[in-house]
Amino acid sequence: MFDCLERWVACDSTFPNELPFQRDHIEPFLREELTLNEVARVNVCQEGDRPFVVGVWRGTGGGRNLLLNGHIDTIGAPGTMRDRWLTDPWQPVVKDGQLYGRGAADMKAGVVTMLWAVKALQDSGVTLRGDVLLEMVPGEETMRPDIGTTAATRWLLERGYAIPFAIITEPSHLEAFVRGIGQMDFSIEVEGKEIHTSMRNLTLYPQRYGIPQGSAVAVDAIHKLTRILILLEELERQWVMRWRHPLHGGGGYPAHEDIQGVGAFSIVSTFVEGGTYEGSVAGWGKVRGLINYPSWINGAEVKAEFERVIHLHAQLDDWLRERPPVVKVGMVYDWPPFAGPHDAPGPQTLARAYERALGQPILFTGAKFVGDATFLQRECNIPVVYFGPGDCSMGVHGPNEYVPLQQVLDCAKVLAAMIVEWCG
Repeated sequence: MFDCLERWVACDSTFPNELPFQRDHIEPFLREELTLNEVARVNVCQEGDRPFVVGVWRGTGGGRNLLLNGHIDTIGAPGTMRDRWLTDPWQPVVKDGQLYGRGAADMKAGVVTMLWAVKALQDSGVTLRGDVLLEMVPGEETMRPDIGTTAATRWLLERGYAIPFAIITEPSHLEAFVRGIGQMDFSIEVEGKEIHTSMRNLTLYPQRYGIPQGSAVAVDAIHKLTRILILLEELERQWVMRWRHPLHGGGGYPAHEDIQGVGAFSIVSTFVEGGTYEGSVAGWGKVRGLINYPSWINGAEVKAEFERVIHLHAQLDDWLRERPPVVKVGMVYDWPPFAGPHDAPGPQTLARAYERALGQPILFTGAKFVGDATFLQRECNIPVVYFGPGDCSMGVHGPNEYVPLQQVLDCAKVLAAMIVEWCG
């Protein structure tokens, strides 16, 4: 299983180039290593060949079906991020029990665990009553469920497969995430007014009467934008303090400490740009980023308050009051949250499988990332949890991504136990 994970991490499946990995690794594994009744590689993407792969291990009947889902697209190592890798992102290295490489935690390890759990059961001669449904999909990293999870799940549903419960093996540190955040992108653009940098003093200090000063000379858009960024930090802090929930509070059910830390709100500025010439006061500035919010808050309320706070700030500034910042929210991403009860049949069966396999209670908590669970729940009406090896602190979307191999092994054991009890 670990050798398989190394080979798969070594195959670059940075979106949108997932085809070689699906064609040369996933599909052959399903056809040659597993005894499945149905395997298909299907492309529904209009812009290129970005297929999903599905497999079905049919039971004898009378049991419950289980869907195991994982995405195989990864981010790359763009720009200066590549310089901070200690190794080649696509030449996996094992050190101190951890496998390093792009996609190791997010989420090829999770895909490996679900396929090898099935392989272990088949190699042991297990016969199931319910069906095990497998999905390996593209499109998760860029919110494209239409070519990935939603498309693959509808493909199965249209062929008559009932799906009462699903597990997505995203990196959860082997916690059971029964809810997850929503996410919206934002951009804020501020207009300024250029002048030679030697004249900046005229914009900062009162001048004797008759000499132009302030905005009559120039306006530093980056300075205006900086004030807004400080304002957003305070808004983020207030949101975190205002709303609380036990599943996002560093405890969960049962109450013991999890690895994620507290707080489900964040306002993250990911790109800042501005200026027109190095010898001029900046005539414009723009920030782009993401708003993350928890599942019990209405996204429309979050958006409205975000916009209102910036509007009110602009009313206190002579320049911005006349030329208000251009604020856009949810133009690229408007990723709804998902939520389900931790005491439902699916999560409770997973809890029993976890205790049987690992000898300790599972931790029910909430994801602080977005993913395809939203679309399984909202578009396909399927109860779902995240459960997988690794977590987002392990270099996910950053340099030196890794996954602990012990968690990979433990996750596969739990999934095998889950399949046996759930499917019968």
